[in-house]
Amino acid sequence: MEYRDEDYARYLQNVEQLAPLDSGSETEEEGEEEEEEEEREEEEEKEQEEEDEQCKRRRIEGGGEACSSNGVGSVEGSQDNEWNRSEIDGLFCPICMEAWTTDGDHYICCLPCGHIYGMSCIKRWLQQRRNAGKCPQCNRACTLKDIRKLFASRVVAVDEESRKRIRSLEAKCASLEEKDANWCKKESEWKKREDDLRRKVSQLTKRTTDLEHLLGDVQTRASRLANAGGHYQGSPVFGNNFGSTFGGQGSSCSFILQKEFQVDGARLVDVDASSQILLIVRRVSGIDATPVLTKMSLIPPHEKQDIILPSYMKVIRDLRICPSNGSLALFASLGKLSVLSLESNNIILSYNLPAAAWSCSWDLNSSHYIYAGLQNGSLLVFDMRKTDGPVISLNGRSYHPVHTVHSLLHSSTLTSGVRSVLSASSIGLSRWNFDGSEKG
Repeated sequence: MEYRDEDYARYLQNVEQLAPLDSGSETEEEGEEEEEEEEREEEEEKEQEEEDEQCKRRRIEGGGEACSSNGVGSVEGSQDNEWNRSEIDGLFCPICMEAWTTDGDHYICCLPCGHIYGMSCIKRWLQQRRNAGKCPQCNRACTLKDIRKLFASRVVAVDEESRKRIRSLEAKCASLEEKDANWCKKESEWKKREDDLRRKVSQLTKRTTDLEHLLGDVQTRASRLANAGGHYQGSPVFGNNFGSTFGGQGSSCSFILQKEFQVDGARLVDVDASSQILLIVRRVSGIDATPVLTKMSLIPPHEKQDIILPSYMKVIRDLRICPSNGSLALFASLGKLSVLSLESNNIILSYNLPAAAWSCSWDLNSSHYIYAGLQNGSLLVFDMRKTDGPVISLNGRSYHPVHTVHSLLHSSTLTSGVRSVLSASSIGLSRWNFDGSEKG
């Protein structure tokens, strides 16, 4: 027994002496294994970085290839359109160059520095680097705990310069659209004016043709008169045939109805032969019984124009157009003698009368003088250069109204400067010479 105890004690002593040697060799072996593992990891990291860079270059330069972080490449043949960095910038993961998703492993996420990646890519990146994890783009230190999930369907960064350019182009487009609308509006106005001008040209052409025909008829009649020695010949016709025989060797005149004009409420009418215009005084119902003056052209298309006369001219007894100036018309009304401008359609001169006027006339020798025959038988002479009243007042032989006044052309039998006027009433005709004497 003693022998065994001594042997066991020596065995334990030897074991204790050999233990430090074994532990030292074990630690050395473990150290070598760790160094080799670190070297392998560094080589893997370098290889991974090189592969990532190659994938990025291939993707940017025109690849439809997709490179994964573990070095396995795949072609997205299922997509009809190939990815292009200029088109999907802000929509793909900068590690794998693949578009991130709104669900699954490749969900969109970001690091504290603000750079965005796919969830699976950045996790794998940081796990490979353990405690030395950094952002792949800015190298800022970070860990798996720093990854933040982003709840967005897509993230696109808009270039401010591009935005300004887009706004400028939009403003330019709006301006061009406004100009186009203005041009379209002007074009429609021009077309309307063109149509109006064409219509006026058509009317003027027709009027010119009618005037040429009228001139031809007048010339034909004049030549016939010259050939016939001043006598009219032919069968008289006016609607239904009837004859009208004038004195002098059985000469006759032919009348032919050429045109009828429908005029409502016509009372008085006068004609300006030089301008071929009819002047009609008529009373229209519904306008407070105020007389209406209508100007009508005798030349087709027979244009009309209505002039509303002043309210004080309720009853107009006579109407005369100035023979020397067709733009003036003379009116005889109850208590007024008025001169109307046919150019401005306004009353330019008006005289108060001591009695109601029944007739009026222009002086054929001087356009400054006008005449008015009154209801009490008087004849008044006015000079339009004097607006205060009549220059001469002549009392008739009776108190019968003077229904007609007519100026006579100057005769060689009269003294120079003497004017002669005829007036008519129900009892007869009177002739007045304005040298202070009367003849009847």
